Amino acid sequence: MKYNTRIFIFLGIDGSGKTSHALSVMQYLKSQGKKVKYVWLRRFAFISLPFLAFSRVIGTTKVYKFHDGRHWLSDYHFYKYNLLKLIWPLLQYIDSFFYTILFIYLALYIDKNLFIIVDRGMIDVLVDVLADTRSLRFLNILEKIFVRSLPSNSSIMVFDVSEAIAMERKKDIINIEYLKIRRKIYMLLAKRNNWPIIHTHKDFTFTNKKVIDWVRKNLIC
Repeated sequence: MKYNTRIFIFLGIDGSGKTSHALSVMQYLKSQGKKVKYVWLRRFAFISLPFLAFSRVIGTTKVYKFHDGRHWLSDYHFYKYNLLKLIWPLLQYIDSFFYTILFIYLALYIDKNLFIIVDRGMIDVLVDVLADTRSLRFLNILEKIFVRSLPSNSSIMVFDVSEAIAMERKKDIINIEYLKIRRKIYMLLAKRNNWPIIHTHKDFTFTNKKVIDWVRKNLIC
């Protein structure tokens, strides 16, 4: 059987329910006899490491540690310097595309019967980059580069929920402004690319049925 989609990509702010639904979709596909791989790709750094170390020195990175002492999150303020606003998107694109090749393209090349569930990926990196630089000046070119780097047999869904609900669901979020700017960018990208948006404020079972229906619809040519 020929399949239209091999890669299902779930986007959205922290606390929007991506991981729960992604794992549910993985279990559904496995129940249908499919071989499935789950991928989480966000904030991987390779060539970005020296840049990030430098940003800590000059004070454009703020690290938040949470009450348990084990979890921390970095908030990047690269919008303060024009040069950093130019360099950061390039470095993050190279890093994210390298890991996309490694964990997605290569995996599909090795196993052509594989399905991949992407919980976090290149588009989330793009959203973070735009939020870190607080600039939509280069949106058109960055969007084109990041989106076109995804495999053609990908289907994308955006999960949306209010920032207040997201904050209730996840306790390791920096602040509500962190979510607001990212939610705005996700909605903008979804509108520009005609990606379906599913609102996750309702009961999980109700929402998950819609997600599974979408997966079925996009699965077969």
